[in-house]
Amino acid sequence: MPEPIHMFDPRRTVQLQGFSGKAATTTIHDATETGFQISGIFQAAEDFANVQFFSAYDYYNHLRLKPLPVTDVSGVTLQFDMQVLPVNGEEGNVRPDCVKYPSVGWDKLTVTTGNGDIYEVPLMAHCTVLSGGFTPGSFQIGLEDKEAEDLDALIGGPTPGLTDAAYVYFMGTRWSCNSVEAIDYCGLETQLKSDIGQPYLTSCEQTIWWQDDSEYWHWLYANGYGFGIKESGATDSADIASRLASMLDISSWDVTASASGNVITVALEAGVVGPVRVSSSDGSGPAVLVALREPGIVTAKVNSSAEIMPGDYVGIDIGTDRDEVVKVLSVGQGTFTANFKQMHLGTKFPITCRVLPRSRHFGRVLKQRMIDSSLPDYGEQPNALTLLGGAFGTTKTGFTMTAVLAGALGQSGREANGIPVRQSVNGDNVIVSLPDGASSSASMIQGARSDRTYRFQFPFGTLTGFKNGDRQSLVAVPATDIVKIHMTFAPRFEDVEYGLANGGLLLQAVAASLAGTQEEWQLAEAAAMSGGTKYYVGSAASEERITCLANFGLVKPDPEEPGSWYYRILVRRGEDSSISQAWAAGTPVQWISTITGTRSDVEWQVSISNITLSGPTALQVGGPSENDRMEESKYATYAGYWEEAPYGAGWWSGGHARRCAPSAADDLRSVTVTYQRDAIHDLYVGTWLGTSAGKIQVVIDGGAPQVFDLCLNDYNGLAAMKKIGGGISPGSHTVQITALFDKNPSSSGYYFYYDYLWPLIPQDVPEAPQTYENVSLAIDFDTDHGYKKPPAWHVWHLDKLGFRGHADVYMGVFWNNKRRRVEATYPNCTLQVGSWAPDDPFWINVSGTTLYFAPGAGLGDGDVAAQLRAMLNVTFPGVWCTSSGGTISICSRAPGYVFTIDTSANLTVLQGAPSLSTPGAEGDWEMIDTISPVMTQGVRNWIRDLATQFCQAGIPASFAFSMECYRPPAAMAARYWDGAPVDLPVPSTQMHFGSRVRAYLKQMYKECADQLAAAGLPIVLQFGETQWWYFPNSTGMPFYDEGTKADFLAQFGRSLHHFAANTDNPEDDRQAADFLRDRIWEYCAEVIAYVRLYHPTAVFECLWPLDANQGKPAPDPGFRRLNMHVNLPEQWKNSGYGVKYFRCEGFDYDVWQKNTSLMKQTMRFPLELGRPGGECMYLAGIYGVPDPPLLHAYSMWTQTEIGSLCFWAFDQFALNSRPVPLTALTGRTPQSAIYHKPRAVRAEPLILAVPFAPSADGALNRFACNKRGLNA
Repeated sequence: MPEPIHMFDPRRTVQLQGFSGKAATTTIHDATETGFQISGIFQAAEDFANVQFFSAYDYYNHLRLKPLPVTDVSGVTLQFDMQVLPVNGEEGNVRPDCVKYPSVGWDKLTVTTGNGDIYEVPLMAHCTVLSGGFTPGSFQIGLEDKEAEDLDALIGGPTPGLTDAAYVYFMGTRWSCNSVEAIDYCGLETQLKSDIGQPYLTSCEQTIWWQDDSEYWHWLYANGYGFGIKESGATDSADIASRLASMLDISSWDVTASASGNVITVALEAGVVGPVRVSSSDGSGPAVLVALREPGIVTAKVNSSAEIMPGDYVGIDIGTDRDEVVKVLSVGQGTFTANFKQMHLGTKFPITCRVLPRSRHFGRVLKQRMIDSSLPDYGEQPNALTLLGGAFGTTKTGFTMTAVLAGALGQSGREANGIPVRQSVNGDNVIVSLPDGASSSASMIQGARSDRTYRFQFPFGTLTGFKNGDRQSLVAVPATDIVKIHMTFAPRFEDVEYGLANGGLLLQAVAASLAGTQEEWQLAEAAAMSGGTKYYVGSAASEERITCLANFGLVKPDPEEPGSWYYRILVRRGEDSSISQAWAAGTPVQWISTITGTRSDVEWQVSISNITLSGPTALQVGGPSENDRMEESKYATYAGYWEEAPYGAGWWSGGHARRCAPSAADDLRSVTVTYQRDAIHDLYVGTWLGTSAGKIQVVIDGGAPQVFDLCLNDYNGLAAMKKIGGGISPGSHTVQITALFDKNPSSSGYYFYYDYLWPLIPQDVPEAPQTYENVSLAIDFDTDHGYKKPPAWHVWHLDKLGFRGHADVYMGVFWNNKRRRVEATYPNCTLQVGSWAPDDPFWINVSGTTLYFAPGAGLGDGDVAAQLRAMLNVTFPGVWCTSSGGTISICSRAPGYVFTIDTSANLTVLQGAPSLSTPGAEGDWEMIDTISPVMTQGVRNWIRDLATQFCQAGIPASFAFSMECYRPPAAMAARYWDGAPVDLPVPSTQMHFGSRVRAYLKQMYKECADQLAAAGLPIVLQFGETQWWYFPNSTGMPFYDEGTKADFLAQFGRSLHHFAANTDNPEDDRQAADFLRDRIWEYCAEVIAYVRLYHPTAVFECLWPLDANQGKPAPDPGFRRLNMHVNLPEQWKNSGYGVKYFRCEGFDYDVWQKNTSLMKQTMRFPLELGRPGGECMYLAGIYGVPDPPLLHAYSMWTQTEIGSLCFWAFDQFALNSRPVPLTALTGRTPQSAIYHKPRAVRAEPLILAVPFAPSADGALNRFACNKRGLNA
C-alpha cells in the first residue's frame, strides 16, 4: 500500500544537520513516528551539533521517495517534549534554559528562509515545564571566635577598641560587618543599675593653717592616737605640718604620713585594710581610710540581659580608670554574675555595660545584610539569596549560615556551580576570626542542578524571532518561505572551579613510565580525589591523563608539622593514549584538562518525544513513477552554449546534468522539451538551488512567461526540484526554459543547471516495484547517508527501493572513535596583582564586559587573584583561568576564541603567545585507543538502533571495521621501508597488525557486537579490507613498523626482507612473505577469540579487494603477486577457521575500467577458492563516475550462485537516483586501469552544522563559530 508521509516525521524527514570539527561525533537514532534521540560526545568548548527538524528540499532520498518541496508552513504547529538524559551519571549538553551567553544559539529554534535570512526563535518563550525543576545551589559561611585563652586574656583589662571587621564576597559583591555595627544591630550595650563593690579611701590630706595665736595647739590624729604642737613652738604652718607628719609616720603601724608645705598626706600602710579615722585641728574634714577590696563575684543588675550569655565578655565603665572586662558566669532576668576587680557604682553614676561583639553577633548582621535586607557595601546584591532550604545557626562562639540561591540565580541549574564565595577578617581582630585562625577562606556555590523536562510548541504562522543577529527586537518569521528549521546542541559549561579544586599538587617529582603503569604518588590538597576517576597532570603546554585508582587518605609523618603531611594516591599512567611524562614537584593534578580547562570525553544524549502536529503537514512524492522524468540528454533541444555539469558538484539524476550562465541580456541560453502525458499533472524541473544561481523564465505551450528565482542562500546549495507548473491538462506540451541575465541581489552568478523535466502527479510513497532478497546497498557510516540519518530512515529507504539483501555497514575511518586534541595553541595572557589597599577596587574588562572586586582587610595577593580567577571562570564561557600566588593565567577555551582585555591600574597584563587577541593553531584530533569504551555513546546508540531496525525488518547485516583510521597515534601507523607512515589521501592512515592495534580493534569489534546482541540481530562482523596497504612508496612496501620488524627478528633471528614493490616475488623470501600473511590471520584470530568470549555465536566475514591485490591478471608484469600472497591468509579460503563469509570487491575493475571480464573474475574469486555460493558475496562499486556499470554487475550476479550482491554505496544510489527495478544488461566498456581507493568518503558533505551566532553587543564571546566548517 502507498504510505503517506508528513513533515517532522523522525523516521522520514528529521536528520542530523552536522556537528563541529573532527571529534564531536553525533548521531540521531531511536526514531519513531513521534520522537527520536540524539547523542554524541563533546570534546572541546567550541563543539556543537545541529538537528534539522525540517528541510523544504530533501537531500537524502531517492527521487522515488523524495518529498516534493514545501516551503509554506504557516498553518503548521509543532509540539514536542525534550528531556536531557544523563550519560555516565552526568549531563553532557547545555540545557535550553541556561542563563549563560549562547555563543552558538542553543537557546533558539533557528529558522532559515529562502533568501537566506535567519530567524532565531527563543525556545523558552514557547516552553512549558512538564516535570522536574531546579535544585538551587548553596554555599556556607561562618565565623568562629579566637581561642578561649586569647579571649580570657582580656579579663581585667580595659575594654578593647571597636576594630574587629569581617567580610563576605559573592563574585564582586561584598558584605561586611564591624564591631560598631554589630553592637548597634544586636543591641549589645545596656546600663548598670546596681553598685558593684564598696567605696574606699586609702589616703587623705590634712592641711595646717597658721592661726597667729601662740597658745593654739595644732594636732593630727589617726584612730584617736596622735600628736600636737603649740603654735608658739613653731615657725610657720609648714614647720608644724612637717613635724606632725614625721611624728605620726614614725609612731603609727597603720598609716604613713608625709608633708608638702602645709599639707599632710596620710595613707594606709601596705597591708592595712582599715578603717583608720584621720582628723586634724585646722578645719580639714575627718576621713576614714579604708583599703581597696575587689568586689569579687557579684550579681550585677542591668537594664537588659537579653544579649548576655554565660561566657560572654562584658566591658564596664568604658574609658574610665575603673574600665575593666569581665567574663559572665551566669545570666538571670535583668542580671548577670561575674568576678569584678573594680568598684562600679551604678546607682550613683551612668555606667555602660557592653557585651563585646563576637562572631555570632557578626553572623546576625551578615544574615540581615545578605538575606533579609539586601545591603551590600560594594557591588550589586545578587537577585536573591534565601535560607529556605538552608540554615542559620549560632553557638556561643560562632555562627554558620547555609545560603541558598533563589530567583533567577536559583534557576540557573548547574551553571551556577562554582560561583566564588570568600570570607576574610581583619588581621588585627581581637575576637572575631575564621576557623583555624585563618584570615581568609574560599568556597563556592555547589549542588545546583536541574532535572526539568520541557514541552515546546511552535505555531509557525505567528512565530517571532531575532533576524540576522539583531537582538534588539523580535520580528515576525515569514512562515511561507521556510527552507530549514534546526536546533543546536552544545556542551555544558564546565565547572572550572570544581575541576581545579578536585585534584592536588605533586609533592615529589615523578618520572616517565610505561602507559598502564600503576604508581603511588604523594600529593598535597588532594582530599577531593576519588578512586575510579580520571584526572589530568601537567601544564598549559602538555599534559598526561591518569586514573586515580585509590585515595588512601592523609598521612601525617609529623602530627605537629602540617608541612610534612601528604595524601597517598594510587594512579595508573598514560591513560587515553596520552604520553606518560616526567613531572616536577608542584605540578597540578586536576579533574579538567590543564591545557583546555575542559574534560575531553563528555558524552551526552537528548530525547525528543511526543511530537504532535496540527495543520497541513502531509508530504507527497512524484508519480506515478520516478522513471517518467526526462533526463537532460533526452527530448531536449538546447540553444546557446551549455556544458556538462561537473559530476560530484551536485548529485544529478542518472549522474548527468547540463549548465549554462548567460553573459549578457542577449546571450540566449535555453532548453526546450516536448512531452506527452495522459493525466492532469504538475511540472517540476530538476536543477541546482544555490548562491551562484540566477533566474529562469518558463514558457509552457507558448503561454505567458513565468520567472523563477533559483537563488537559495543555504550553505552549499543543493540539487533540488523546482515546481514550474501546476494543474497542467493531459496531452502534448512544449516547455521552454530560458536562463535569464538576471539574478537575486544576494546571488553571485547567473547559473542554471538543467537536470531533468518531470511531469508528475503528486502521490503517497509507493511500494517497491520489485523486492530483492539478496541485493542491498552498502551503508558507509562516515558519509551523510550514514550518521546523519536515523537508522529507521535507512531501513525504510532500503525497503521502499526493494533492497532486502544482506546489508554491509562500514563504520568508517572518521567518526566512530574518541579523540584528543593535539598540536593546538590557545590565546592567553597573565595578570599580575600589584600594590593595593583594602577597599581599593580591582576591575577586569574582557571584550566589553567588566568585572569588579573590592577586597576588604584580611586578603592577600593570592586571595585577590583567586577570587578574580573564579569570577572570570564562572562569567565567561570563552576563557578559563588558573591562579598561583598573585598571578592569574587566562586562556581561551578554543584556539579560535579571541578577546580584548583591559584592567585597573593595580593589575598588570602580560600577553602570552599567542596573545589573548590572536587566534591560535587549531591543531588536529588524534584517535584515543587506550580507553573504554573506544566508541562514542552516539555511535554505539546508532549501531544498536540500526541493528534493531534490521532485525525488525528481517534483514541480515554485516558491520565492518578496517585498518584505516583518521589520525591514529603515531605508534599505530603502518610504515614504509624508510619509516614513513602510510598516510592515505582519504585522509586516513593505514594501521599495522601489532599488539596495540589489535587491542584497540578487538575492543571496537566487541563493542559493536554488544550492540548487535542488544538489538537481537545475529552478529556478523566484517574484517573490512584487513590488509597490508597495497602500494609502496619510493623506498618500499608498507610492512616495516617497529613491532612487525621486532617480531620477525625475534622469531627468525634476522631482519625482515626488503620488499620493494607489490609485484615482487614472494619466493624472494618466502619465510618473510608467509610471516606477513600470517600476521593478518593472527590479528583476525585474536579478534574472533576475544569477541566470542562474550558472544560465542558471532560470525565473521572478510572483505577482499581483488583489484588492489591483483592489479593486472597474471602473467602481465603488472600482476601484484606479492599482494596476492601476503594479503590472503590461508584461513580465509574456507570457513573452517571462523571467517564464514568472503565478500569480494574490485572497484577499479567495475567503476573505473568497466571491464566485465575482471568484474566477473572478482565476483567469482571466492568460488574459485572453493567456497560454496552461500558464503560468497560481491560488493559492486557505483561511485565516482556518472555512469557506473551497475546493471552489468547485477546482470552477471544473477547468473552466478553467489549468495549476496551489495552496491557501494547507498548514498550514490540515492543521490543519483539510479533506476529501480534493476534490469539485467550485458556489455563491457574497457578503460585504462587506475586504482582509486574504494573507502574514500563518496558523498561530499552537503550540509554543514553552522548555526547563526550573532555577536552580543558590548559583551563577551563574539565567537566566529559560524565561520567554522563541519566534519571537514
